[in-house]
Amino acid sequence: MTKFIREYNALGGLVKGLNTDTQKGIETNQVADRQLKYGDNKPRPKIPASTWEIIKGCLEDTILQILLGATVVSLITGYIQDGPIGLVDGFSILIAVVVIIAVTVGNDKVKQKQFQELEAKSSTAESIVTRNGKTETIDADTLVVGDVVHLELGKAIPADCIVF
Repeated sequence: MTKFIREYNALGGLVKGLNTDTQKGIETNQVADRQLKYGDNKPRPKIPASTWEIIKGCLEDTILQILLGATVVSLITGYIQDGPIGLVDGFSILIAVVVIIAVTVGNDKVKQKQFQELEAKSSTAESIVTRNGKTETIDADTLVVGDVVHLELGKAIPADCIVF
């Protein structure tokens, strides 16, 4: 970023290069063009974990690893001692492991969906900007490159920006 500011001759060159005005801000009719050129200010949604990733996470649990080990031992010893009927205990443990994994995957999927809904509701922040020479409150998602954003005590900075 420092190189970018140097190339544009510090703040004055940056303001000129972005075709904005520190006192008046940008014109409202420039917003759509700037969104096309530079992109929008909407936060990128987080990609939820896939079912396979959740299952993989379950299999990293020490208790389930012990149960899977017990399953293998039970299947082998049961078959050696009692033949096919001896496999019942091993398959019982295996069914318990599958149920645990299925419940965990279901719970995690529900939590992911609830978190995404909550995040969508909470991400609607407002910003105070100067556009057309007037101070106005806008949705932070509609900020564009060149906007003059007003910072207030206790407020989060709604975008990547240069503070001057």
